[in-house]
Amino acid sequence: MKKLCLTLILIIFGSTAFGANYIITSDRPVKAVYVRNEDILTAKPLYTLNNDKENIVVSVKKDGKTAILVNRFDEEIILDVRIKDGEMKLKNDKGFEYFPIDNPPEVLEILPPPDVK
Repeated sequence: MKKLCLTLILIIFGSTAFGANYIITSDRPVKAVYVRNEDILTAKPLYTLNNDKENIVVSVKKDGKTAILVNRFDEEIILDVRIKDGEMKLKNDKGFEYFPIDNPPEVLEILPPPDVK
């Protein structure tokens, strides 16, 4: 399912003219996402078929510093973001993981289909 999701994201969003696109995954569902300065990057929640609401797609526009406000159903978290040479660095990322869309994480577990008897 994750492989299918990543493939769809690559097809739909593509790459921007400046930098890379990133996915931020949360350990709990995300209600909404706000960016302090949208001249630097944009962030949108990604709703998948199974409706887990745990992914955020980030598109980098230019270098700079900004913040992403992640509104979970029970709390709000501010992620400090620094973009330098098209690479994104997150601070305050407890409960979040991020990686470029072009390079999925090294440990990507894809389970085989179940045996149907």
